[in-house]
Amino acid sequence: MLDTRLSFREHLEYAHKRASETIRALSRKLLNIRGPRQEWRKLNTSVVSSQILYAAPVWAEAMTVRSYVWGIEADYRLCALRTSCAFRTVSDNAALVIAGLIPLGELVREKSELGETAQDETASASARKAAARARSLANWQSLWENSTKGLWTHRLIPDKGIWTGRKHGEVDFYLTQALSGHGCFRSYLKRFGHEREDGCPSCGRGVMKDAYHVLFDCWRFDEERTNLEESLEETFLPVSRCH
Repeated sequence: MLDTRLSFREHLEYAHKRASETIRALSRKLLNIRGPRQEWRKLNTSVVSSQILYAAPVWAEAMTVRSYVWGIEADYRLCALRTSCAFRTVSDNAALVIAGLIPLGELVREKSELGETAQDETASASARKAAARARSLANWQSLWENSTKGLWTHRLIPDKGIWTGRKHGEVDFYLTQALSGHGCFRSYLKRFGHEREDGCPSCGRGVMKDAYHVLFDCWRFDEERTNLEESLEETFLPVSRCH
C-alpha cells in the first residue's frame, strides 16, 4: 500500500491492523495454561510475523520513524508474550529472549540486506541468508548486553545464543515466571496491590520473596535444590544456569 510521499505510514498502519486481528484471534487458543507447546506457539505466531514483514525491504527505512512502527512493534511484542506464556509486564527484551524471537528491527534489517544482495552472484542464496542471520544474532546479543530492562532474565541468560540454540526443553507459564521474575512472587504481587507484604512467609519478615529467593535461598525448596545439584553435579547458582 503506497502513499503519495512514499513514507509507508499507511502500509504499516494496514499491516498493524491485519497483524493485530490475527494475534487477537490466536490469543484465544494460545492460553498461558493448558495451551499448546512453545514450538506450536512459535508456528502460530509466525503467521503474524509474516504479515508484518511483507515487503519489508521496501519500507525498511520507515523503521526509524517511531510513530509509524509502534503498532507493528506492539503486535510483535504480543507474539513474544504469547510464545513465552509471559505476564504482560515482562519487558520486550526479556520476552523476546525467553521466547527465542529475534527482535523485529533485526528481522527487517535482515530482509532489507537480502533484498539488496539478491543479485550478488559471488555467494549462494543460502550463504547470504546464513550471513545475514549471523549478523542479526550478533546484533541481538549486543542489544541484550546493553539493555537496561530484563536484568533478572539477563542474569540467568547472559548469552542468548546458548539459550536459543539449545536442543532441549521448552518454556511454559511456570518456567517463564522464574526466568522473568514476573509471576507469583510476593514482591511482584505487592507492586500491583495483590499482596500487602513482600516478605517470605516461610523465612520470616525481612526476607523478600522474589524469584531469586524462591529459586536459590528459600529453605522450603532445599530438597528440590539438593536433588537438582546432585543431578547437575555442581552447585546451583544464578549464572548461566539456563543452557
